[in-house]
Amino acid sequence: MGKKILLIADDDEMNRRIIRRFLSSTYEVLEAENGRQALEQLESNKVDALLLDIIMPEIDGLEVLKIMKERNILEQTGVLVATSTKEKTERTALSLGADDIVSKPYDPIVIKKRLENILAVKEVQNHNEKLKYHDTTALLSEQEAIFSRKAGKSAEKFHEIAKIMSQNTDNINLLNEMIQDIHKEADKIMEMFSDYES
Repeated sequence: MGKKILLIADDDEMNRRIIRRFLSSTYEVLEAENGRQALEQLESNKVDALLLDIIMPEIDGLEVLKIMKERNILEQTGVLVATSTKEKTERTALSLGADDIVSKPYDPIVIKKRLENILAVKEVQNHNEKLKYHDTTALLSEQEAIFSRKAGKSAEKFHEIAKIMSQNTDNINLLNEMIQDIHKEADKIMEMFSDYES
């Protein structure tokens, strides 16, 4: 299994270089010097983790988060926001879907640990989603099997009724009883469809 992909989005080249050197043995590292480049990288690569600076030219980090949310990229990418600004920005970043915050100037050891934690949580979330999908699929298969059995029994009943009716065309009382049975069986089928749809 290859390395996970980390995108560093920061307009400061020195910051990017420090983090790249420290984390290149753990991650395949991509870089972006502004929000526009970050979005381009996110669209063209399956980025596992994003170190996102808030203050960047062209498109800032908060706007990047908003666009990631709109494009459903946040679901697959862990985001560590880097900020040296006031707490309000941190709260905004978290409300927009960032997974964690780290303060600038960068401490590579702190960043490495925070990224590990974010990716571990994402892995658990993805695993839980897969389990939910499998549980739902199994439940649907079970319901389809029950529905199929009930439909088969109703079909058999209709065949029996049709056979009896064809053999007793001159017995009006019996035919009327058979017609009532048909109505009852049709009601069962309607109820079965109603249960299946709900």
